[in-house]
Amino acid sequence: MDAHNGTPYPRTNFSAGAKWIKNLTRDRLNNFNGGHFSDVNLSAVMFIHRIDNEEHVKLEVWSAPGLTKPTFEEAMEQTFKPAKKGMAFGPSC
Repeated sequence: MDAHNGTPYPRTNFSAGAKWIKNLTRDRLNNFNGGHFSDVNLSAVMFIHRIDNEEHVKLEVWSAPGLTKPTFEEAMEQTFKPAKKGMAFGPSC
């Protein structure tokens, strides 16, 4: 709630870009997941036309040495190798 006008929307956005309002996003998604459109069962058909073959999804991987946790900037400077769906990767950071 905005303390100045009693609405759930902030009056001023001091950061760059659009302000993410979590409950607004969730409420909009709920319209398609059992809300206004529950009678057409949109959630059941969301992944029917999913395309995840190598032509449409290109993956590359670089594995950090040992159990190190490099920064994003350090990782982006590395040489990546092609990866494919189903490959196993090391521990998550």
